[in-house]
Amino acid sequence: MALSVRRQPRYKFAAPVLSPSCLQKLCVPWEFGARLAAGAGDVQEVHVVDLLGKPRRVELCMRPRPDGGVACWLGAGWPEIVRKNGIGEGWSVVLRRERRGMATLTAYDPACCLAGLCAPPAGVTSKTRPRFIKLLRPDDREKMTIPDEFVQQHLIGAESCPSSQKALIIGPTGKLWPVELDQRQSDVLYGEVWAEFLTAHDLSEGNILLFRYEVNMSFSVQVFLPNGCMKEYP
Repeated sequence: MALSVRRQPRYKFAAPVLSPSCLQKLCVPWEFGARLAAGAGDVQEVHVVDLLGKPRRVELCMRPRPDGGVACWLGAGWPEIVRKNGIGEGWSVVLRRERRGMATLTAYDPACCLAGLCAPPAGVTSKTRPRFIKLLRPDDREKMTIPDEFVQQHLIGAESCPSSQKALIIGPTGKLWPVELDQRQSDVLYGEVWAEFLTAHDLSEGNILLFRYEVNMSFSVQVFLPNGCMKEYP
């Protein structure tokens, strides 16, 4: 069964599990850099809206590679964003292109949860839906564990969660996938439907999945290629 309305998401780039070098210079695929670029030139200024909602100037650099490709990265200005937003080694980031010359940053802590949502200030309710990010590994084809911190913060005590035996996955094409849920293991997605979901979307080790919790154990999912580019489906 497919949803009646499918919205085309804005183009994104995902960088999972940042290394120390990524905190100084964030390499991005040419496909994303070309869409973000505000004009011509090997080095140009773009703006990245950080976790605090502040637009910050960053240099987008492009250089030809010996193999004929183009190397792209965020240079000057990126380390300041990392420092001011508390992003560190082992974190993951997603950049969403808003328009030419501007992107919005979201960050995921080492527990793979959207930063700022796992432990919101007392008495404050965020309007942003909870999310977590997963870099697929070989074992995830048989079963995939929802991060424990995400479970503790957003699923335990949620309506219908304790008795639910399935999680509803809304795929990037809008199709619904009722996936078996094993709550004895801190909420594990597994079974034939989970394997069918991965096969139908041509997913394997190295792909990146971005889960957004909707309501009542339903999740919408966006898919990224191993190079971080958003995987597009017809």
